[in-house]
Amino acid sequence: MLTFTVCTLQIRHLNNKKHCNTEKLVYQYHYTNWPDYGTPDHPLPVLNFIKKSSAANPAEAGPIVVYCSAGVGRTVTYIVLDAILKQIQQKYIVNVFSFMRHIRSRRNFLVQTEEQYISLHDVLMEAIASRETNLLAEQVEELKNYTPYLEQQYKNIIQFQPKDIHVASARKQVNSIKNRGAIFPIESSRVHLTPKSGDDGNNYINAFWLNGFNKYK
Repeated sequence: MLTFTVCTLQIRHLNNKKHCNTEKLVYQYHYTNWPDYGTPDHPLPVLNFIKKSSAANPAEAGPIVVYCSAGVGRTVTYIVLDAILKQIQQKYIVNVFSFMRHIRSRRNFLVQTEEQYISLHDVLMEAIASRETNLLAEQVEELKNYTPYLEQQYKNIIQFQPKDIHVASARKQVNSIKNRGAIFPIESSRVHLTPKSGDDGNNYINAFWLNGFNKYK
């Protein structure tokens, strides 16, 4: 996928005396768009990743093994989000501070940075505001005439406003003539032109890369 890869591992036990036909399948969900000590560019892809990877684990299969480079930053961000998303579904409550305080009593430095702690809230806000937007193909046909549902989703979309720092290049005075209306490319996904020295803004164009199914387009 665009932001993660799924690997299927076949594990068999072999010894010197005989073949053992026992086989176990292990599915590895590898998120590839999450920098160490950093946070995801946007909450939607990581929210989608957590939902899909968590749903892929059957109830009788035991707990998911989660890991990153150190096991305290991205790993615990995933665990906290997965646990609180389930808590929201079952109890309709959110208490990030209490949950973080509890797990930090078990191990130090869980969720390493302030940015990661803020990102937790951003993802949870996105989950609560947008609710479930993944649909089966047959459900699209059923919903196309259900205007209240579509209207609410459209309102959620148009209410989103990027922070000034995310559209810094687009808002520069020298680049204003290149913009089309009020649609600005954000820094993390805008198309960068080859810069020329001494000419401010020459690497800017009002264009941005779109997320495809398995690559940027």
